[in-house]
Amino acid sequence: MLTRLRALWEASKGETAVEFGLVAALVTLAAVIAFASMGPRLGF
Repeated sequence: MLTRLRALWEASKGETAVEFGLVAALVTLAAVIAFASMGPRLGF
């Protein structure tokens, strides 16, 4: 039982890291698109 709980805990940590990475990538992509579209208006 303890082994199964430990395996589940480790698996959920891995999934959480992947989900965090995907969210971070999407936020970065949104920021790049926003800065690229506003750049000419701001003089960059």
